[in-house]
Amino acid sequence: MLPGFGSKTGVSVVIPVHNGAPFIRAAIQSTLIQSAKILECIVVDDGSQDGTADVVRSFGAPVLLHCQPQQGVALARNKGIALARGAYVAFLDADDVWLFDKVERQMAALQETSSDAVICGILTTDEHLQATGEQRGKVDADLAGLLRFQYSGGGGSTLLASRVVLERVGGYHTELSTSADWEILVQLFLEGTVAVVEEPLVLYRKHRQNMHQNVAVMEHDMLLAFDRVFADPRLDPTLHADESQIRAILHKVLAGSYYEAGQTSAAIRHAARAAFLAPLSLLQFLRRIPLETVPKGYNPT
Repeated sequence: MLPGFGSKTGVSVVIPVHNGAPFIRAAIQSTLIQSAKILECIVVDDGSQDGTADVVRSFGAPVLLHCQPQQGVALARNKGIALARGAYVAFLDADDVWLFDKVERQMAALQETSSDAVICGILTTDEHLQATGEQRGKVDADLAGLLRFQYSGGGGSTLLASRVVLERVGGYHTELSTSADWEILVQLFLEGTVAVVEEPLVLYRKHRQNMHQNVAVMEHDMLLAFDRVFADPRLDPTLHADESQIRAILHKVLAGSYYEAGQTSAAIRHAARAAFLAPLSLLQFLRRIPLETVPKGYNPT
């Protein structure tokens, strides 16, 4: 075990949870066995009614519990940031698990690249943490790649960032749920640099309660998030010039996600919108060329 970081360089872990009793113990344990010792593990219980708090209390220090009425995952994460004492904050969803060297590898990447934040690859698993796939971390062309969905590993359990920069960007957008993870990465890219560790350092557990399975909520969130991005004065003018093409890609993503969910009319609606913004999109849809879907690293809450 490596010596722990001091409070000036320490890592605070924030775990938002709502009714996560079946999974929260494994999540917490994965933070406590890190090769680089964490400063604290802050669990924000967002109105759970299933005994989650009792599981968390059974650990004791450095696991800390904050209970609040249900306000949503974004506000829960922001509360964790406010409570954090470490100079860095790492986020973990209650149904996911870190590999033992996740913090150590990411802190090294921050130091090597002088970045403000870092993400990593993921291993997708079933409900019992049996691996089903791999997504290596990547973001092509920085913010441009993020806007074009040319990324992976940007989910809620992969991010480790400077607390100062998280506070500077205002934390997670509280009007978003499924897209809050994506949107804060946009804010971090607008503010500075984000490093990427390609290797999978997170086990992303897929089960029936995963929030990303609600495509309608994802649609609402991503449209709102894109409006916010293109209204931001910090956005590079070249990306403004490509706004129609970029928004067409978003609608292709939504069309593909609705198609996979068996909601054909919604898929056609978004394919038509993509075609209006970029006519080639309609040809792809009619030929049943596989439409993009949201990367597995996106929003593993």
